[in-house]
Amino acid sequence: MDNPRILLLGFGNVGRTLTRILLENTSARNYIYLGACDSKGCSYNPRGFRREEIRELLEVPRGGLVETVYGAREDPGRLIEESYPNIVVDARPSNYGEPHKDIYELLNKGSYHIVTANKAPLARNPELIVDNPLRNRLHYRATFMAGTPLFDVITYGLLGRPVVKVRGVFNTTTTFMLTLASQGYSFDEALGKAISEGIAEPDPPLDVECIDPAAKASIIAATLGYKVPLERVNRRGLRDSWVNEGFIRCVSTVQVNKEVKVTAFPTILEPGDPLRLAVGKRNVATVDVSDGNSILLSGSGGGPYQTAMTLLSDMEKAKSQLW
Repeated sequence: MDNPRILLLGFGNVGRTLTRILLENTSARNYIYLGACDSKGCSYNPRGFRREEIRELLEVPRGGLVETVYGAREDPGRLIEESYPNIVVDARPSNYGEPHKDIYELLNKGSYHIVTANKAPLARNPELIVDNPLRNRLHYRATFMAGTPLFDVITYGLLGRPVVKVRGVFNTTTTFMLTLASQGYSFDEALGKAISEGIAEPDPPLDVECIDPAAKASIIAATLGYKVPLERVNRRGLRDSWVNEGFIRCVSTVQVNKEVKVTAFPTILEPGDPLRLAVGKRNVATVDVSDGNSILLSGSGGGPYQTAMTLLSDMEKAKSQLW
């Protein structure tokens, strides 16, 4: 399809960065931008926005889309049913209490593809990935570790070679705080420093309770074909594991034997462990294969630009399947 119709859900850092890329990247200008939605409403034009109108959207304050010329307090699900997009991009923040499953449940009623950076619906509902007949219309490489081809490796790169273990350090906040732990900081001191430097949110339980790393482990397990929802991941937070010695990281692990074991908790990494490469904003993963081979992946964990670029790659992948 030459000119896919796209609808963007989530107009924060990632959604706005993706919108700028669509304006500036010449290879991405063939999309028809139907509109965007934030937490309070949407701005939507069934004919598609002109380039100058998209630029004006980028000047709108957070939560202000409903106040624009094309603003409306539409439910995203209803808007999808009315607008017939080819691609729905989910750049909404991950909300594990209310994981925005709406647009995913509508897949069987429409023909659109979902391109997502939103972890919560997948981690809470792994059946969206496992044994889903519409799985080829769900693209989620931007959910985490967007700076590396982790999902490409475990989905396509190892066909016919069973993966027996994936280990990874996927969370910048826990890496920052645990680095301070090795320097003698208490938990509260490390958390305060992470908040003051903008590494952690003022109320960061998703990170310090290792909920975010556990969600990522759940998605890896689902990609390998195992339904282990977030609430069944064996998880332990930083405060309960805080020590001031050793090289510690919050490690997400999916291990496949006769059964699958999925965990996420602070772990002391011995010298020579490749996960010790996880320093600063760098994420690291190892993928062990049944033939004895071990693959090391290391790169940026994400950030708005890297995540938006991976969303664009998945949009291009979805576009290649549209006709």
